Parts: sequence; C-alpha cells; structure tokens
Amino acid sequence: MSSAYSKVERYKTIISVILEEYEIKCHFCGEQLTGDSFYRNKSGKKMDELCWHHIDGNHFNNIKGNKRMAHRNCHLRYHRQKELAEWNNKKEERIKAIKEQYAILEVLV
Repeated sequence: MSSAYSKVERYKTIISVILEEYEIKCHFCGEQLTGDSFYRNKSGKKMDELCWHHIDGNHFNNIKGNKRMAHRNCHLRYHRQKELAEWNNKKEERIKAIKEQYAILEVLV
C-alpha cells in the first residue's frame, strides 16, 4: 500500500506532464505553465501557483469554455487592476454628483 505522500508526488508528476504535453499557457501573461509553476517547491511546503480564471466572473459557472488556467499572481493582478478601475469610475461619478449639488446650491444662494 502506497503512502499518501507518494500518491501526492505521483499526482504532481501527472499534472506536470499534462501541463507540458498540452502546452497550457497562462491566460494573462501567455507563459507556458509547467510542473514548476504548479508546485515550485516539490516538498509541498509552498502551495500551488496556478488557479482557474472564470471568464464571465461567475465562480459557479464551471462549464468548459468559461475557465482558463493562470498563474495565481497574474490572476490576482488582473482582479486588483479591475477593482481599481471600478473604484476610479465610482470616484469620478461621486465627484460629478458633488459638483452638480454644489452648482445647485450656488444657484439657490
């Protein structure tokens, strides 16, 4: 009977072969995903560096065409930039609303 450790090592090897055989690339940076990008530290102390990106943003929509593999850092960077852009848009809308309210107050005074 094999140990849990040897099973995990086998799975890591299988994943490495699949990533390299099918030349799977990061959805964001386009870099080839390898076994080293899945588990950089083969001892398992450092967690995997790959994740799924859901194209439509719905994490429950796991149909084949909606998921892409990506480096965890590329994925986080994408979502941070998206959130920052949304925040900046909301900030501009708030500034515009304040200016409109100020203009109404000037007319009233």
